[in-house]
Order: sequence, then structure tokens, then C-alpha cells
Amino acid sequence: MDPDQHEAALRLRALLDGLVGQPCFNALLGAGADYSLVLDLGEPQRRSLRLANPRLSFLQRTYEGLAGLLVECPWRVEGPGGVAAACFEPRGPNEVGQQAIAELVERTVTAAAAEGPGFDLVLTLDDGWVLRAFAVQPGDNWSVWGPTGAVLVGPRSRLTPSPPPTPGGGGGPDLRPADQEEAALARWRARLEARRGGKPSND
Repeated sequence: MDPDQHEAALRLRALLDGLVGQPCFNALLGAGADYSLVLDLGEPQRRSLRLANPRLSFLQRTYEGLAGLLVECPWRVEGPGGVAAACFEPRGPNEVGQQAIAELVERTVTAAAAEGPGFDLVLTLDDGWVLRAFAVQPGDNWSVWGPTGAVLVGPRSRLTPSPPPTPGGGGGPDLRPADQEEAALARWRARLEARRGGKPSND
């Protein structure tokens, strides 16, 4: 593993460790062919601007997690009785996919790991519930974020941290290091909100 990937793997491990003990207060599924999944974890944080998407509840439009996960690759939810649902099953209201994801809400993370050379996600919650994400897509697979930044597991499980490392502490010719970090996080958050299906509203 090259030095940049090693550093990114350490950041990924730290972000996942930070999820342990955090409750899941929101789970949001994509619609139609989009099986992406967002989990908001930790203390709810009020947004500076509420999302405008009418498909979302007031809670989903108004609050986000202190930390969380964006899963864009195939996933599976397991419960005490075995497999509860996979991403390719019906995910509409009252259907099996949505019901399985709803079981994760109000449960607390007891373990979080990125397993194997592919960094497959295993998120364990109390009462025997587990979310697994399989990083097999040629594009973006899954991301974790927290107060210190985010890490994306991308194509062929290559890790991309946000904010990116700044070798030698240099900030580049145009932006100071702190500004670079803010810009990187802003780009990542814009992508996350696109997956949530919402644009900010002034309501």
C-alpha cells in the first residue's frame, strides 16, 4: 500500500471507530433504480438551510447527522433472524427494503469495520442488526463522514479522503490549507446532498 493510501486507511479506521456508540436517527433510501443509502448518526445537527425535497420528512429536511454513511454500492441488511433485505429488493413504502432499513433507526452502532483489501463495510448495531456494503462497483462505493472529514471508498476500493492530505503542509498557490479543506468538504457535502435528493430551501 502506498503512503497516501496507508494514511487514508488510518483516517478511515478513525472515522469508523468514531461511529461506535452513536445512534442512527435517520435512514434514507434512493428511489427507482437508485439503491443508494444514507444513514445519519450521532447527535442531530440542524442544517443552515432546510432541504426542499417534499419526499423527505421534516426531520430529514431539517437535520443531519454529526456523522454518517453514504452507501452507493450493493448492500444487505441482516437481522436476528437472518437476511432481512438486499438493495435489489422492492424499496418503496411498506416494502421489504424500506422495512429493513427502518429497523436500523434508533439503534446504536456497536462496531464498524472496513474488511479485506476491498474495504467492504460491516456496520453492526444493537439487537443483532448488521449493514454490509460490498465495494464492487467501478465507480464510487461508500463514504463515511464525521467532524474531522470524510473518506470515500472509490473504484477498485481506492481511498479518497476529504480534506485531502497536504504533503509538507503546503496549501498550494491559490488556497491556504484551511481553505483547501473547506473547499474539499464543500464539494463532498454537495455530492451527499445530491444523493439525498434535496436542494437547500430558504423556507
